[in-house]
Formats: sequence, C-alpha cells, structure tokens
Amino acid sequence: MRVFWQILLVNILFVTSVQKLFCVTIGSDTAVSRVSATQLFPSGDDNEITGFISVEGGFTIEDNTTTCTFDGLFGVSGDVRLEGGIFVLDRDFILKNSTQLLTLGDIVGNGYAIKLPPQKTQVKMPSATSVGILRLIDRINVGGDVNSLDWAFDDDYIAIGTDSDITDSGNVRVYFFDGDALALAARVQAVLPTDRFDVKTLRWRPSLHFFAV
Repeated sequence: MRVFWQILLVNILFVTSVQKLFCVTIGSDTAVSRVSATQLFPSGDDNEITGFISVEGGFTIEDNTTTCTFDGLFGVSGDVRLEGGIFVLDRDFILKNSTQLLTLGDIVGNGYAIKLPPQKTQVKMPSATSVGILRLIDRINVGGDVNSLDWAFDDDYIAIGTDSDITDSGNVRVYFFDGDALALAARVQAVLPTDRFDVKTLRWRPSLHFFAV
C-alpha cells in the first residue's frame, strides 16, 4: 500500500509539470528584448508577457481555456487575437500604431487601462455585429439622442443626459441595472433659472451616488 501511494504521487507531480511546461512566458525583469514574430500562447493558465519586452508582431491566445497575464513595460503592436480566452492586466496595456484587436475575450482589468495610440491613426476592433463579440442584454428607447452617459462607481446605476426637447419626462435619467435588465430609477428635467437646457455631459462621483451635469 505504501508503494502504491508513492507511485500515484509521482504521477500527479509529473502531469502537473507537463501542463506548466507548455505555457509560455516572454520577457525579462533584467534584460531588454524585442520580438517581431507573432507570439502564440497555448492552452493553460500560466502564460505571461512580462518585464522589458516590446512585442511588435502581435500575439494570439489559443482558445477560451487559455489565460495570459500582461505585465510588460512597453506597448504592443501588430494583430492581437484573444480568441475568447482570459487576458489579465497587471499593468496598463498600451497599444501602438497599426494595432488591430481582431478577436476579443474576457479582459480582467484589475484597475489598469487599455491605452490607445496617441497619434491620429486607426485602431481596428471587431465589429459589434460579429458573432460572439457582443450580446445584447437590454435596451431602452429614450426618444432621442443620448449625449452623455456614465456608470456609477458600484456598477449598479447608469445615468444618461439628452436634449431638453425630446420629451417632457426628463432629460436626466438614472437606470438601475441588475445584470439582466435596466429599470428607470429617477428622472428630472434639467433647467436654468430662465429655461430648460440640453444635457451634454454628466459624470458620477467616484465613491458616492452623486453626479454632476
């Protein structure tokens, strides 16, 4: 019986080691490098872009069972294919010129940002009508153009601002979102001392349920 458990333990450790062996880490915390070939991150949860590396040929996450963590100090250029996988940000993800996000996946932001190129250039992203890219959860017809909208800090509410003349029912509205549907929570017609006005911009306070118009 003792020999059996020893053999079983060895087999489990061997399988774990093989699984980690096929994951890919590019970059270094001590040396600067640049890669021009497209990088492929295979199935697994230990893929990583880290340190002083410039990825210039883009990269591909193999499938929806793949996780890749971005902790690189330099930006990325080239075609990026997330293929439904999980892309975890441990640092701001900076997109250089000529970058194309050809397929999307689950992006875990961790409070970091995806920064677009500062130059006047196009950043191509998948079409909203592409199969598997976006899924409609709910929609509300407010009777006119929405000039501005913003999510509350807790993600439970969304506020919108519209022109004053679309309806008399309020050009500032707050909707509650429970993850499946939008429900009107409050509305008001924004007015000046002399006249009502169009709402062009509104923003929630970062930590409380107040917003400015």
